[in-house]
Amino acid sequence: MREPLVIGLDIGTTGAKAVALDPDGKELSRARVSYATMIPAPGWAEQDPDAVVDASLQAVRQCVDALGKHRARVAGISLSSAWHSLILLRKQGPRFAAATSSITWADLRATEQTQVLKTQLDPLDVYMRTGCPLHPMYWPAKIRWLEDTLNKGITRRPAQAANIRFVSIKEYLLYRLFGVFVVDKSVASGTGLFNLESSSWDETLMEALNVEPVSLSEVVPTTHVLTGLDREAADAMGLSASTPVVVGSGDGALSSLGVGGMEEGVFTVMVGGSGAVRTASKAPLRDRKMRTYCYHLTEGYYLPGGAINNGAIALEWYGREFLGLQSGGLRNIDALLERVPAGSGGLLFLPFMAGERSPSWNPHMRGIIQGLDLSHTPYHVFRALAEGICFRLKTVFEALSEVAGAPSEVRVSSGLMSSFGFRQMMCDVLGVELSIPATEENSAAGAALLGFVALGTLPDAAEASRRVPVVDKVVPKAGAARLYAEVFQRYKQFYEANAPLYGF
Repeated sequence: MREPLVIGLDIGTTGAKAVALDPDGKELSRARVSYATMIPAPGWAEQDPDAVVDASLQAVRQCVDALGKHRARVAGISLSSAWHSLILLRKQGPRFAAATSSITWADLRATEQTQVLKTQLDPLDVYMRTGCPLHPMYWPAKIRWLEDTLNKGITRRPAQAANIRFVSIKEYLLYRLFGVFVVDKSVASGTGLFNLESSSWDETLMEALNVEPVSLSEVVPTTHVLTGLDREAADAMGLSASTPVVVGSGDGALSSLGVGGMEEGVFTVMVGGSGAVRTASKAPLRDRKMRTYCYHLTEGYYLPGGAINNGAIALEWYGREFLGLQSGGLRNIDALLERVPAGSGGLLFLPFMAGERSPSWNPHMRGIIQGLDLSHTPYHVFRALAEGICFRLKTVFEALSEVAGAPSEVRVSSGLMSSFGFRQMMCDVLGVELSIPATEENSAAGAALLGFVALGTLPDAAEASRRVPVVDKVVPKAGAARLYAEVFQRYKQFYEANAPLYGF
């Protein structure tokens, strides 16, 4: 009998990606369907939740169709999604409907509410309980912002609490598919409203925010399986309504699994729309300086790490607005980087167009260029922006090394790290060897591997992670590494000199 297949579905920042894998991690098909992020004004970043759901169903359908004769081997779907999204639902008749757009991780409109919460709550106490600093990205500030903006007492009327729900985009998809409200521990841990020690919603924060338990989803393990698909949705995906769906985990957690990064001491470096450095641990690891986060990865594992807001999203913005690149223009990033040598002719670029997360968590910070002269071209600025992204990730890398210890290995996730030029730049900036795993679309692949665990094909996530081999290595180039070590010191001085101008 032929081995079963699981489709990993990743609901990412820019699109839905579906990958069909066998238990050995071999990819048989993949598909991607994009959707838009609406940024009508500075600080906004939201998406149409129904458009995201429709794109997700389309991605699965295209992935299934590409399987051809192998489609009968599909044993289930397993889900990954970006962390930190928030949608307010209201009851309309027997069903709930979206009352807001999906407010994404990049949305900074809750900045003022964050500052207010910092005066009302002990920020370190909140961080130690939840693993999440107070920041506009997380739910406490977003829920307070919704309360202040809608001004309809959404969290202050317990009698009406059963008529609203606060959900992430994955929870919204699952509600559309099954009519139930459930959330995995990983996505819940990325809300900033989840207690890592009790593995449940944090009662102290809920009381402070006037959020009733009935307004939040039931928290379930990442390996929880749902059955009884909505028939219309099943038809849209080209699958049987009896196909089981694994609720899965957060995209960063599954990216670490998908690159084989589950062993303690292994770091994963990712640059997609945002960027991150993460590791796996068997106990929560927190930093009393609050430079890093700590989320739930899957049963028995946590995910200490740090993230930046400005990865490919910043390079795509610059390429579109200043180089005239069309959608997908970063596919040629190597050619763009090669036009200018390392060091960008002395330019430094602080890449904070969408504010900042780790390690300083300053939502007020904005992009700054230093050192421009008449010899510079738009390509110098582009390379300086790419170098600035790498430098910012190095600050996260150093903070995580203090919290979790120096890494024994550094693996890279896909996205911009699929580019040889960008990957070499990151290697030279970090000054460490990078391991390149066999998988692509790592979060979707990680979701599929976790699906095999949930469905009983593989024993646990650690074994699933070991199925991912390393196929290549990248080593630092001595000259570039020395240069970047010097420039990085200038970069830190430049940041520290300018941060006080932006609230820090």
